[in-house]
Amino acid sequence: MDPYKANTYFEICEKLHNDWILNKINLANSFGFDLNAVPEPYLKFGSHRGDICFLTTNPGGVMDFQKKSSNFIKDGEKYHDLSGRLAHF
Repeated sequence: MDPYKANTYFEICEKLHNDWILNKINLANSFGFDLNAVPEPYLKFGSHRGDICFLTTNPGGVMDFQKKSSNFIKDGEKYHDLSGRLAHF
Protein backbone atom coordinates (compact mmCIF):
# COMPACT_ATOMS: atom_id res chain seq x y z
CA MET A 1 0.00 0.00 0.00
CA ASP A 2 1.25 3.47 -0.86
CA PRO A 3 1.98 5.23 2.49
CA TYR A 4 0.79 8.58 1.12
CA LYS A 5 -2.74 7.44 0.17
CA ALA A 6 -3.98 6.89 3.73
CA ASN A 7 -2.61 10.18 5.07
CA THR A 8 -4.01 13.66 5.24
CA TYR A 9 -2.36 16.51 3.36
CA PHE A 10 -0.76 17.79 6.57
CA GLU A 11 0.68 14.34 7.39
CA ILE A 12 2.15 14.18 3.88
CA CYS A 13 3.73 17.61 4.46
CA GLU A 14 5.29 16.39 7.72
CA LYS A 15 6.72 13.36 5.90
CA LEU A 16 8.06 15.59 3.11
CA HIS A 17 9.75 17.84 5.69
CA ASN A 18 11.20 14.87 7.58
CA ASP A 19 12.46 13.26 4.36
CA TRP A 20 14.08 16.58 3.41
CA ILE A 21 15.86 16.81 6.80
CA LEU A 22 17.12 13.22 6.40
CA ASN A 23 18.21 13.77 2.76
CA LYS A 24 15.70 11.17 1.55
CA ILE A 25 14.27 13.31 -1.26
CA ASN A 26 15.68 11.90 -4.46
CA LEU A 27 14.53 13.37 -7.74
CA ALA A 28 15.95 12.27 -11.06
CA ASN A 29 15.38 15.83 -12.27
CA SER A 30 15.07 18.60 -9.68
CA PHE A 31 12.97 20.70 -12.12
CA GLY A 32 14.97 23.75 -11.05
CA PHE A 33 14.14 23.39 -7.35
CA ASP A 34 16.99 23.88 -4.90
CA LEU A 35 16.90 20.66 -2.89
CA ASN A 36 18.97 22.39 -0.20
CA ALA A 37 16.03 24.75 0.45
CA VAL A 38 13.22 23.80 2.81
CA PRO A 39 10.08 22.62 0.99
CA GLU A 40 7.20 24.97 1.82
CA PRO A 41 3.99 23.16 0.84
CA TYR A 42 1.90 25.55 2.96
CA LEU A 43 2.32 28.52 5.28
CA LYS A 44 0.16 29.05 8.36
CA PHE A 45 -1.13 32.49 9.38
CA GLY A 46 -3.31 33.54 12.31
CA SER A 47 -3.97 32.62 15.91
CA HIS A 48 -4.77 29.13 17.13
CA ARG A 49 -8.47 30.03 17.09
CA GLY A 50 -8.54 31.10 13.48
CA ASP A 51 -5.59 29.66 11.57
CA ILE A 52 -5.52 30.10 7.81
CA CYS A 53 -3.28 27.94 5.64
CA PHE A 54 -2.06 29.06 2.24
CA LEU A 55 -0.79 26.48 -0.23
CA THR A 56 2.39 27.84 -1.75
CA THR A 57 2.56 27.22 -5.47
CA ASN A 58 5.27 29.73 -6.41
CA PRO A 59 8.62 28.71 -4.92
CA GLY A 60 10.40 31.95 -5.91
CA GLY A 61 14.02 32.59 -4.96
CA VAL A 62 15.73 30.91 -2.02
CA MET A 63 16.86 33.10 0.87
CA ASP A 64 19.65 32.04 3.23
CA PHE A 65 17.31 31.36 6.16
CA GLN A 66 15.45 28.75 4.03
CA LYS A 67 18.55 26.58 3.52
CA LYS A 68 19.20 23.36 5.39
CA SER A 69 22.39 24.77 6.93
CA SER A 70 20.47 27.74 8.40
CA ASN A 71 20.04 28.22 12.15
CA PHE A 72 16.44 29.23 11.41
CA ILE A 73 15.41 25.58 10.97
CA LYS A 74 15.44 23.89 14.39
CA ASP A 75 16.43 20.25 14.92
CA GLY A 76 13.39 18.04 15.39
CA GLU A 77 10.91 20.83 14.60
CA LYS A 78 7.69 19.73 12.90
CA TYR A 79 6.79 21.46 9.65
CA HIS A 80 3.48 22.52 11.23
CA ASP A 81 5.44 24.72 13.67
CA LEU A 82 8.06 25.79 11.14
CA SER A 83 5.38 26.93 8.68
CA GLY A 84 4.07 29.44 11.23
CA ARG A 85 7.56 30.80 11.82
CA LEU A 86 8.23 31.01 8.07
CA ALA A 87 4.98 32.91 7.52
CA HIS A 88 5.77 35.30 10.37
CA PHE A 89 9.31 35.90 9.10
